[in-house]
Amino acid sequence: MKIAILGTRGIPACYSAFEACVEELSPRLVNNGHKVTVYCRRYYQKPKLDLYKGVRLITLPTIKNKFLETFVHTLLSTLHAVFTNIDIVQYFGVGNSIFTLIPRIFGKKTFINVDGLDWTRKKWPYLAKLFLRFSAFLATFLPTNFITDSKTIVDYYKRVFHKTPHYIPYGANISQSSENAKNLLVKFGLEKNKYILFAGRLIPENNIHHLISAFNKITTDLKLLIAGKGTYETDYIRSLKKNTAPNIVFTGFLTGEDYKDICCNAYLFVEPTEASGTHTAILDAMGYGNCILVNNIPTNLEVIGSAGFSYDGAKKDEDLKDKMEWLINNPQIVDKYKSKSLEHAKKVYSWDRVTEQYESLYKQKKDR
Repeated sequence: MKIAILGTRGIPACYSAFEACVEELSPRLVNNGHKVTVYCRRYYQKPKLDLYKGVRLITLPTIKNKFLETFVHTLLSTLHAVFTNIDIVQYFGVGNSIFTLIPRIFGKKTFINVDGLDWTRKKWPYLAKLFLRFSAFLATFLPTNFITDSKTIVDYYKRVFHKTPHYIPYGANISQSSENAKNLLVKFGLEKNKYILFAGRLIPENNIHHLISAFNKITTDLKLLIAGKGTYETDYIRSLKKNTAPNIVFTGFLTGEDYKDICCNAYLFVEPTEASGTHTAILDAMGYGNCILVNNIPTNLEVIGSAGFSYDGAKKDEDLKDKMEWLINNPQIVDKYKSKSLEHAKKVYSWDRVTEQYESLYKQKKDR
């Protein structure tokens, strides 16, 4: 099959779950004998690449703006794709639903991964939320099929729109720390098993401010490591970094071996986000053998199963502080759950299995 992937920033991945999924999925599809094209945003590709792990990359411009960036790039990518010999057009992001009809008019099969309930996120103003909510409705009938990575989101679409998306979970990277990890830890003033880790975007809905507040109320010799960045420098990011204590370390965005080594050597991984959907940072943290503590939203609880811990996010930093303190004071429990989370990731979240499911869905719909 000839497959095009649209709606993300592109690969190699260095931003969100969508890019991480595309980086894992597309080379595997190539290895299975398919021709895969990923559309990338010009500012994101530095340096510009034409090929990555056998995947063809097409780089197009966009308007670097919070509200227009994805819309403009996906529109241009769609117009480019319809005049190629692509069989399958895979979109990511519910806001791109409106474009999925265009390739169908040209005889191509279209799919969209709607991810979570994007219109519930705090970063969007009212009109943007309205558009995203309407896009969720469009996703139920404009594309050939729509996909989500969460059973919680499947239930939402069944309940609200009476349509059932195809469930395909994300995968987890399974790995151990590299021999060079010590150099990275020294760079940031860290020691193995002597820090608590958050990895993700520095945006309000990820509640890093709750994490910092909770950590500052605990007496411990552990450090708090915050690995991530925002797309745009904001007052929120500046407020996080302002007057930060010496035992709180901001690394910026980490990727590849650096990100793996930081995850593999943490004492505890904390995910305080309130945004729905599957967060690949949790999956990777499990695959790298971390003890996991998450905000108790349904999609987070679905991911960890019985292999991690949760706190009451409605209580902001209060319950988070109590759960972190309890885990800090019980290292034997932390060690036990590091093993449990790794086994859970191996058993449930496999990128090879994810690829097989996408491939099977494409073949099934292509032949109709």
